[in-house]
Amino acid sequence: MSNENKGNSKLLAGIVIGGVIGTTLSLMDRTTRTNAKVKVQQWKDSTNQLVHELRENPAQVKQDTSEKLHYLSDTMREVMNDSQTMFQHIQNTINARTQDLKEIAGDFKQLYFQSKRQYQSIQHKLQETKSQIGMNTNSSDDSELLPVVAQDHSLVVREKATL
Repeated sequence: MSNENKGNSKLLAGIVIGGVIGTTLSLMDRTTRTNAKVKVQQWKDSTNQLVHELRENPAQVKQDTSEKLHYLSDTMREVMNDSQTMFQHIQNTINARTQDLKEIAGDFKQLYFQSKRQYQSIQHKLQETKSQIGMNTNSSDDSELLPVVAQDHSLVVREKATL
């Protein structure tokens, strides 16, 4: 026997011994023993029933097994088709919502630049008005212009009308 075979046989022996020890220890618990007895009895009964049916009517067992396999195959095919349909629906929904978001972003960008142009126009009109009434326009602080717009309601009404 080669060293590799000895190593494999030792590994296999260790697995078997570990399994036997683990099974023995787990069967010390009454609940586990009871459950194991029930499962073994169920397996035994179903195996005996299958063997009995095979002896009595092998053609029927073959037909039943074939029908079950066809049913399983059809069910798996339906699940695959349903999964593909669902995936396509999700993908189409995501693509549509992405397009909606692109349109909203474009609309927002357009609104932003339009508002910016209108604000600049208002600033320009305010500076012209200040210069016409003789106010000092040398101030480079444009933040002073905004309160004037907020106080002059007729100017705000005219700007809303142009929108």
